Order: sequence, then structure tokens, then C-alpha cells
Amino acid sequence: MQSTTHLTVNGRLTVRRTVYWSPQTGTVIPIDQWLGLTEHRFSPGVRERCCREALHCPFGVASANLQRTAQLSLEGRTLREIVEDQGRAVEAAQQSGTLRPAFTAADCKDQTLIGGADGVMVPQVTQTQKDQRRATEAAQRLAQGRSSTAAVGRPKPGSEGPFHEFKLVAFYDLDKTHCQVVATAGDHTEAGRLMRREARRLHLAQAKVQ
Repeated sequence: MQSTTHLTVNGRLTVRRTVYWSPQTGTVIPIDQWLGLTEHRFSPGVRERCCREALHCPFGVASANLQRTAQLSLEGRTLREIVEDQGRAVEAAQQSGTLRPAFTAADCKDQTLIGGADGVMVPQVTQTQKDQRRATEAAQRLAQGRSSTAAVGRPKPGSEGPFHEFKLVAFYDLDKTHCQVVATAGDHTEAGRLMRREARRLHLAQAKVQ
């Protein structure tokens, strides 16, 4: 038996479960798979709330909002790690084909599926801004007598410019009951590849009206 503690939407939960092992499959923990806790310290509900909250505001603000509205105590840095980890998991699932779309052309009203693409400018953190933030944090840490909490290793570099264009690819039906939107930071070639991939996944060829 093995016990681990996870943060859930109902508070911290200690799970005591049986761990199985075999030469063929290695370690298997069925209850973790059932609860969605495999390789995670946070429950699916916590991860979902983090992603939803971070859609509309900075990670620090999202952390404060979660504390006030859901009594979930997470630092902004931790919340960011959760959101980025979930994003990488979704991207990997899309690329491997294991993440199925919520609908296909057959589910759309009158079997009409409309596709389109657009570009949006997304603000980026430049190297100058990162240097300024680090200098401010270092000064505050020195004044408060705190030790550094920065991750070990070389920090990620800032962007070359203050903005970067992201391409959005969307497929939807007439009344927008069904909608599929994906995005890429790549160029028009990557956006075209993404559009063709989603069209195949949504069975665009089976739509009566495109």
C-alpha cells in the first residue's frame, strides 16, 4: 500500500492505494488512473479551474481569484506550470490523434460546416522586460531578506519583439452550436497544415455544404 496527497477542489485528499507491478507492464496504479491523478499532484478539477481562470488574466491574478472564489491556494508560478503542462498534454494528444473532436460534420445542422482562419497579435515579454522584472524582484528579495525561488538552470529568453502573430483556424456550423478552434504560432504554411488536419478530423468531406 502507498499513500500520496493531492490537491482537489474539495481540499487536500490523501489517497491510500495498492500499487501493482509486473515485468511486462511495470508499475500500475489503477485507482490513480481512475481518479485522473497519474503523474499529477493536482486533481482534474483543480487543473481545469486553473486553465479556465488563466484564459482571461495573468497567472498572478488567476491565483488570487482561485483563492477567493474556490479556496484553492496556489502560487502564480505553480498555476502557470499546471496550465503549461495541460497545454503540452493537449498538443501531444492532438498530434498523436488520441484527442477526438467533440463533433463531426454529420452532427452539424443541415450538415453544413464552415471553415475560416484569422490572425491575432499576442503580446510577448521581451528580454528587456524580463531583465527589468528580475532586477525589481532581486531588489525586493534583498530588502525582505528572502532567498531566490527561481528554478535551477538558464532562464527562458525573452521574445524578440513586443508582439507575435498567432493564426487561428476555426470550423463551425450555421448557428455555432458546434465550434472547433485551434491556434498556432507558426507561419501560414503551419496554419494550412493545421487547417487540413482539423478538416480531416471533423470529416469535412462528408459535409453537404462547406
